[in-house]
Amino acid sequence: MPFWRARASNHKSIAGYGVLLLSLLLSGCETVAFYGQALRGHWQILSARQPIKTILEQQDVKPELASKLQLILQVREFASSQLQLPVADNYLDYTDIHRSFVVWNVFAAPALSIKPLTWCYPVAGCVSYRGYFNESKARKKADVLSLQGYDVYVGGVAAYSTLGWLDDVVLNTFIRRGDTQLVVLIIHELAHQQLYIAGDTTFSESFARAVEIEGVRQWLEMHGDQTAYETYLQNQQRHDAWVIMLSDYRKQLDTLYQTDKTDLEKLQEKQLLFDDLFEAYQEFKLQWNNYAGYDAWMTASLNNAKLATVGDYNDWVPAFRQLFLDKQRSWPDFYERCIELSKLESSEREGMLEELRERFFNPSVGVVK
Repeated sequence: MPFWRARASNHKSIAGYGVLLLSLLLSGCETVAFYGQALRGHWQILSARQPIKTILEQQDVKPELASKLQLILQVREFASSQLQLPVADNYLDYTDIHRSFVVWNVFAAPALSIKPLTWCYPVAGCVSYRGYFNESKARKKADVLSLQGYDVYVGGVAAYSTLGWLDDVVLNTFIRRGDTQLVVLIIHELAHQQLYIAGDTTFSESFARAVEIEGVRQWLEMHGDQTAYETYLQNQQRHDAWVIMLSDYRKQLDTLYQTDKTDLEKLQEKQLLFDDLFEAYQEFKLQWNNYAGYDAWMTASLNNAKLATVGDYNDWVPAFRQLFLDKQRSWPDFYERCIELSKLESSEREGMLEELRERFFNPSVGVVK
């Protein structure tokens, strides 16, 4: 998840904080408070960081931590040499922030719209979330939005990217993940260093997810871990099926909200659709051996804001995966074409991505140039 949008600098700490501090002087009171907590939160991470190589040389380092940190260094090298991602000095330091999440994101959408509320930042553009380093502040913001009539959702985040302004740090929130999921996280965040469009969350996150999917496939094949690869494929297939199910109901809700029915009728039918979605999820679980990994997400306040997050991170993933195949699995050619797409007007870009997505699910459709 990208938190700040910027380009690399030779003096990252000074440049990054300089831009953010300048934005404080140009903003209103609420934005000043928001950026203030962001600055404090990230500074706490930077001030407590230690070089990973130094930690690995310590006699009392815990074996599990040492194993995870060594894995991260290996993934960095792999991402640079095999995926040709810009690694720079990212993930060479470690900070234990003594909590389970580094940031809590607040998402919101109108009660009768599937389109999420967006917030605009001086360097990140407009995105569909508001990130807080303090959970209570995130929930207070969510409460305010809820009182204004919005559907809201607060989700904890294990990692974020500063997109080149600062060197990203390994956090203890990474370490609790399994090895494959740790590989996924590092590749995803480094993909944001390669390409990120300010103001187009769906493009940026879908691109990073596609890179992570293809990247972890190559990683597991290279290490000859067939069992891990089969498990990863099964998890990916299950996740894709879950996303398709949610996307179907999101479309149904969008259709409902655009009808001429009264608001009361729409609200009543909205609840019925969410009830249907929950029932569909029970059938989904039966098809996947009663897998319970999505239970917490599905049972806690299903609403428009939650469904909007699924679209942000998944809508164009099939399109980017098809484009990767079109480019003969060549990372340089793939990145070059993605950069070309990023420079198009949004309507033209989305049209081409739609064609690519259709062809991913229907290979008989002609090649998109």
